[in-house]
This record gives sequence, structure tokens and C-alpha cells, in this order.
Amino acid sequence: MNNFVRTAPAAPGRAAQFQTTSSAPTVLFGVLPALRNRTLVRFGSHRGRAALSAAVAALIFGACSTGTSASSSAPEPRPSTSSPPSSSTSTDQPSGMTLLGLGDSVPGAGGACQEMGDSCRSYVLVLADLASKALGKPVIAINMAANNDVTSKSLLSGVKTDTAMRDAISKASIITIQVGNNDWQGPCLWKGAAACLESNRLRVTKNIGRILEDIAKLRGGSTKGVRVVAYADSSTTPAQLHAMFTKALRALNASTCKVARAHHVICVDLQAAFNGPDGTRPAGLGAGHPDTAGHEKIAEAIAKAGFADIT
Repeated sequence: MNNFVRTAPAAPGRAAQFQTTSSAPTVLFGVLPALRNRTLVRFGSHRGRAALSAAVAALIFGACSTGTSASSSAPEPRPSTSSPPSSSTSTDQPSGMTLLGLGDSVPGAGGACQEMGDSCRSYVLVLADLASKALGKPVIAINMAANNDVTSKSLLSGVKTDTAMRDAISKASIITIQVGNNDWQGPCLWKGAAACLESNRLRVTKNIGRILEDIAKLRGGSTKGVRVVAYADSSTTPAQLHAMFTKALRALNASTCKVARAHHVICVDLQAAFNGPDGTRPAGLGAGHPDTAGHEKIAEAIAKAGFADIT
């Protein structure tokens, strides 16, 4: 079970923050061009990837996926801010207005952000600061997004069965959800990718709808303060395949936002926000996973949706 790690008292103007820790190191999903008709290849921890050959730089799908590293040692838990953590941990949810982050290794601050250490914070934590400033009251961030291959299916299971997650959902004033990339593109090969992505899109959006239904039930029927975040295109897909990928991602994001609106939830489409009207502009968030500036930009995009429905 993940534990909340309490950071030191918040600095003036900054929200108090918590970050869940996970025993699984972040890894990157990708496909080498020579293996594009075979299975997806999981690479080891980001630290280990620094030693890979230049060919690995041609990895193509933007990675939100994570999994088990070849290394047997787990990384040290990292606090959510640069402040030293306190010595105590607790699974009890802190009191006060809370912002809960759910999802995969994008909100889980994997990839580039994990490599950068304490100088990089998940957009969930940055958004708590922005919400606190906008609302004029303290907002405590609890980031339960994880770097362990979270899919829409596994998150749905957590929402249904994980006691700590269900309790956090029931008490949260603001909830961000970004999930689905891992089970949308993760199982696909380059051969037949378009059909695979379309088939997975339908399953992912169905799961997101069920997640929102269960969240509403846990919050007395309310979806106020819930934000669904759709993906930006930060992939390094080869030019000959990028048009197909961009079209497929736009379809995923459109259906994700459609199901969000059907549940009276605000959807923030990062592809529309950062890749431009035709989806071809570089997102500028970092390669694959967001870097420090990328997380800050995502938080700002979510904050632009406003906090009028939050009390």
C-alpha cells in the first residue's frame, strides 16, 4: 500500500502537499524501429537508460507507461517539494481542502521529472498552489497518481476497491484524473496500429466513464471540482507515422472529453492547448513525460478552467 509522505510545513503562499510513494521505479515504454512489427519493448529505469545506445533515442510512442525495472532495488521515496520531509508517515488523509491527483506516470511525475529530482514537482502539486491562490484558502495536494503501469482499467479497480483511495475521493474538494494512455497505445504494434488504437480508445473511454460514475457515488452524486485531463502529443513518433498517431490521439481526447462532459465534468484537452488546432505543433512539455516547465504549463492550463464550482 502506498503511504502519504508529509512534507515540511508549507512556505507562505504555498499549499501544504503530500505525495504518495511507490516501490516501482519508473520505466519507459517504446518501440525500436527494427522491432516495430514485434512486441513493445520495456526499457529499464531512467537512470539505466542514460547508458543505452543512440538508437534508443528513436523511441516512438510518447511514454506515460511505467512498470517493473530490471533492477532489484527500489528508489528512495521522494518528497513532493524541495523541503526536507518530516520523519513521520501516515495513511490518514490530512484535514482541510484537498486536491487529489489520480492517474498514470504523467501526473505521477515519472520520466524526465523523476530524473530531475526534487526540483521537479507534479502538476498536481503545482495546481494546488494555483488553486490556493485563486480560492484564498489553503489547499493540500494528495497525489495518488503512480508510476507503475496505471491503466484506465486498473484505476477503475482502485476506485472500486482501494479503501484509502475511496476515502480520499470522498473527501477531496478537487480531483484531477489523467489516465488511459497505457491501455490505449501500450498493447499496440506498429503493424495494424490504427485499428488497435481505435479499438482500445473505445475501452478506455468506457472505463473513464465508469470511473466518473463511481467518483460521483463516493461524493454524494457530485462531480463538482473534478477535472479530466486529456493528453498532449509529446511523442517522438517517426514522421511517416505521426499523422496517424496525431489523428488517433485527437480521437481519444475527443471521446475522453465527451464522456467527461456527459458526467458534468470539466475536461482539459492538453493536445488542443499545446499542439495547436491541427495537432502538429510541438507541445513543449518535455519528451514523453513532462519536465519541470511542462508540469507547470499543465497546471496553468487546468487552472484556466477556473475554480467556480469548488466550495
